[in-house]
Amino acid sequence: MSMLNRPLTLLILASASVSSVVAEHPISITEAQIFVGRNSAQMRIRLFAEDLYLFQQMEADEFDMVPPAELRRGLQDHRKFLLEKVTLRDASGEAIEGQVTEIQPFEIPEQGIAVDELMKYAATYALEYPFRTPPEFLTLQQDISDESFIFPSEMKLALHQAGTEMTYTDVLKPGAPQTVRFDWESAPLAEDASEEDWEKWFDERREATLGITSYSSVYSFIYIEPAEVRHEILIPLATLRTILPMEHDDPAFISIDEQDAVRDSVRTWLTKYAPATLNGKEIKPEFSRIDFYGLDLKDFARQAEERKVSLANGRVGVILKYSAPEYPVKTVQLAWKKYYSSMSKIQSVVVAWPNEMSRFEFSRFNEEQDNVFTWEADSDTLPTAGTTIPVATEQPKLDIPVLSIAGAIAGAIALVMLRAHRARTCLAALVIAATVYPFFRVELNHPFSGPVPA
Repeated sequence: MSMLNRPLTLLILASASVSSVVAEHPISITEAQIFVGRNSAQMRIRLFAEDLYLFQQMEADEFDMVPPAELRRGLQDHRKFLLEKVTLRDASGEAIEGQVTEIQPFEIPEQGIAVDELMKYAATYALEYPFRTPPEFLTLQQDISDESFIFPSEMKLALHQAGTEMTYTDVLKPGAPQTVRFDWESAPLAEDASEEDWEKWFDERREATLGITSYSSVYSFIYIEPAEVRHEILIPLATLRTILPMEHDDPAFISIDEQDAVRDSVRTWLTKYAPATLNGKEIKPEFSRIDFYGLDLKDFARQAEERKVSLANGRVGVILKYSAPEYPVKTVQLAWKKYYSSMSKIQSVVVAWPNEMSRFEFSRFNEEQDNVFTWEADSDTLPTAGTTIPVATEQPKLDIPVLSIAGAIAGAIALVMLRAHRARTCLAALVIAATVYPFFRVELNHPFSGPVPA
């Protein structure tokens, strides 16, 4: 997805000037402009009359003319079609219910329109998707096709966030969702912002998203340590489902019970196509974890809670561990042997002992030998079997609610010392103690626990 510093209105004007071309082969070409505010998304979909002919089963007469009545019917019936085929989903993958608020039809000649001239006529549909709260993420997907998937389609997307100068553009293919993240708190950059301001803005976004700036890309992190190599991979479910078979009752989600079968397929797949050689010996991977994440992923290192995950914007996190045949790891060869139209390249970040960081790209466009990541340890920094690796530690803390303890003590004293109303006074003291529990707390080093790893 590309990102342009242009107002949406310019894109709408530009798209309106696109010339109509009669296609030799039927193809659905639509243009979608989306304006996302805090309370709703306003979408404008511009399409050619040929879409109505392809998807609304309009009948032409013996002269290959589509009658006016058929065209008017197609324009109305296409409202339901668009609401079904163009979906907007929230961060959890749930579809946001939309409605068609307006149709700007093309002018219909009295004699109708010839089939080979349908691409000269365009209509615009206005759709609205309301929000309860400003969205952090939106996932857009188009599935504009016939039941047999004979006619290809593409949607030219321009999405603009209210209050900013940022517009996202992309071309959506059927069944290929695209996710956009929104920031409603940070002040938008001015149009004349400096290069330094833009760099700072991008750095902040990368930090907030763990460096994951595309939600449709595969990410790879390779960690080389003295005793092992870990390969952590984050794969969109929308990509994975084009590679591996997935059985799911809900067409939009993978349930918890269905996830184990996906894990088994992932193990078989990566064992075959992600081989590693350490110190000259081929090592089979151990799968430390295969987790299912939503868009709210904040820490890849933490195990995800079990939940159903959206096929449109969910992701699978895989951690493969390759143990060194002998200590320490001196050489590494890590390969990726299979590519797909939905996964033609993989960007990897490499973190190697003791303090090296680099990048590597696996790609279907590379030569076979160039799709093997290689690493060799510096002999001067090699640890021995008895080497002690420093571990950062911290002292556990003890959190003391001072006011609550004082209130509880006062209640106990009242219960023992007072003669009249002692039960009522004790109860009042305990209620006050519970009320002030979150306030005036003192944090001290835990007296009965030593330092633990940070």
